Amino acid sequence: MSDNKLANRVAIISGAARGIGLAEARILIGAGANVVLGDLLDETGTCLANDLNGLYGKICARYVHLDATRSSDWSDAVPITEETFGPSRSSLTMLASRAAQVWKKPRRPSAIA
Repeated sequence: MSDNKLANRVAIISGAARGIGLAEARILIGAGANVVLGDLLDETGTCLANDLNGLYGKICARYVHLDATRSSDWSDAVPITEETFGPSRSSLTMLASRAAQVWKKPRRPSAIA
């Protein structure tokens, strides 16, 4: 199933439990990379990592709780990545962040007559 173009590469992907982040994870794993799935959806992310590992017959995915807006979550994700897939100096080669923030322009107060 894997074409191994990205063998020995590791990616941390935020927002990986669904949507574009999950699609990226599947593409990268299909190309031979190992992936850390970061998201706020703990149950979904854990199940996806287990499913991907079963599909490929090896440990190629690991879930971590990751709020992309919190630097402490990123700091926690790197040692977990190293523990699972090896030291980051040689293997952590990709990062994909799907963090989005919605900002609404404040309404101007109405004129008081």
